[in-house]
Amino acid sequence: MLLLLLLPVALLLPSTLGDDKIIGGREAANDSHPYMASMNIEIFGLVRKRCAGFLIREDVVMTAAHCYVRFRDLNKISVVLGAHNVRKPGANSQKIDVRHQIVHPKYRRKTKHNDIMLLQLTQKAKLNDQVQLIGLPAKGEAVQPGTVCRVAGWDRTSLWNWKSLNVLLEVDLPVRRDQVCEKAFYTYTAQVQMCAGNSSRKRSAFRVDSEGALVCNGTAHGILSYGRRRRTFPQVFAKVSSFIPWIESELKKLKP
Repeated sequence: MLLLLLLPVALLLPSTLGDDKIIGGREAANDSHPYMASMNIEIFGLVRKRCAGFLIREDVVMTAAHCYVRFRDLNKISVVLGAHNVRKPGANSQKIDVRHQIVHPKYRRKTKHNDIMLLQLTQKAKLNDQVQLIGLPAKGEAVQPGTVCRVAGWDRTSLWNWKSLNVLLEVDLPVRRDQVCEKAFYTYTAQVQMCAGNSSRKRSAFRVDSEGALVCNGTAHGILSYGRRRRTFPQVFAKVSSFIPWIESELKKLKP
């Protein structure tokens, strides 16, 4: 009976949320990724799912558009900042409600093109050692293939998996040539996407997607968008530098 009651609730959740995890990664050191944000989605106070994001302004978190939550009147959306373990946030962590979800107008759900979204918070985060902003690249700035970047994220709690990890994990991944992802995914578009992954297949970010930032030389260059369930290599990231004009335009519209 409980299963039957929960099934309609599960159908209201973002379709890409799942039991995803970092492959071959490691637990991150405390406070090593102070820009990370956990987007929490609560439905009827019973079920909670998470997407990862990162803080780009005191009141704005960036994440993937596929995390967009429908039926806002039935959902409570908030972000947790400064937490290493999202199930047991520390005294210095901050939980702030989300005011607006701003999805890129050209986001395509089927191809994951333009997979980027901004979350305006109801108040500014207090910056400290545990909570910091991360910088964005310049318009059109490229990352050279072979550059080793880092992705962090939480293994997310799933309705069907009660043993999910909740600590922040990280993995180092090299940026690959666009041709690698073009060969693997017919929908890959170099204009708005980046390719990364370790060809040994022993390390990857998440099985499918988890919206963490691909950080190269201290700058958020990518947003983890998708991969293949049975393959850890390669993976596709939304290319942040392609969206700088849109980001700047939207941030000007958002009054703190």
